[in-house]
Amino acid sequence: MGSIFVAFTQGSSQIRNYLWNQPYISRFNEEGKKTKSKGNHIWNIDAKKTPDGRWTFRPFHRRVAGSPPSVAYVGLRWFWAPRIWDPQAPRTNLNVTYSSPSLPSWLTWEGDALQGTPPPDAESCDITVEARVSFGNGTDYGSSD
Repeated sequence: MGSIFVAFTQGSSQIRNYLWNQPYISRFNEEGKKTKSKGNHIWNIDAKKTPDGRWTFRPFHRRVAGSPPSVAYVGLRWFWAPRIWDPQAPRTNLNVTYSSPSLPSWLTWEGDALQGTPPPDAESCDITVEARVSFGNGTDYGSSD
């Protein structure tokens, strides 16, 4: 991994804005809030030291967060409300639309929640969740899990 050098001419605000847009820094936790300590913002990185003494950094990517219940019991309501985690944006700035290309007849999207009650003849299946995230600036991003 090589070194990257960036020249800044405007001072600390230019450096901060540059760092805020890097995939190696997470500004927001999974609840969509900034982490703070004594009033200072904390930026998280995921790094590992290699045997040769260098560092490897893992980039952060927007993703579907939260795990759905792994089992749906016949006659009992099954419910899952996924959420999107974005390392660079608060959750309040994310407009998300969820969908699935194929669902069993007993399962439906109601708002941002996938829910239903499996009947006695329900069979085991895998569910694909697609999320379309849009921001106030009109930018759309798609994701599936």
